[in-house]
Amino acid sequence: MYGMTELKNLAAANIQQQLTENPDIAMNELLSSFTARFPAVMVSQADLVPRPRRRLDCLEDLQDWADMIVASGDQPHAGAALAELLRKLTNA
Repeated sequence: MYGMTELKNLAAANIQQQLTENPDIAMNELLSSFTARFPAVMVSQADLVPRPRRRLDCLEDLQDWADMIVASGDQPHAGAALAELLRKLTNA
């Protein structure tokens, strides 16, 4: 039987593996309402998005995401994740 800490660690490892295997969904997941509820998941996902092979795609997607978050308000939960991503991109 697993305790809460072990379940959290298993879930985090599974998310990390899925995003590593399918980096095209990383931006969507980073800015999701699920990720907004778990700061540790947000930080680890933000590390995956700006990786070298994904960085250009991420920058192309950034305008669309910024528009959804700021202009239309469709993703009000995603502000912290977008800020974390911008921090990662400026340090990459």
